[in-house]
Amino acid sequence: MLLLPPSDWDECLARANQERGDDARPQLEESVENLASYDVVFLGYPNWCGTIAPPLASWLHKNDLSGKIIKDQLAEKISQWLTKTGPNLFIPGN
Repeated sequence: MLLLPPSDWDECLARANQERGDDARPQLEESVENLASYDVVFLGYPNWCGTIAPPLASWLHKNDLSGKIIKDQLAEKISQWLTKTGPNLFIPGN
């Protein structure tokens, strides 16, 4: 079930902070086929109150990115998150 963010800024911020505090990991409906065949993974996602969005956290938790080069728009935040979760990654610029 897709839950759209509230249109009211304060409600949206409250929900984002709640999800972040809960370490929310929504179930994903789709996956990347043949992820193992990729050497470089490009990540594009919205800034979620200074961190990664819960759907991206779910995807990162579900997929083994060990040895892959990660290119993303928020390299510092993703690097911090991935460092906490343990994959052996090379993230250019960090």
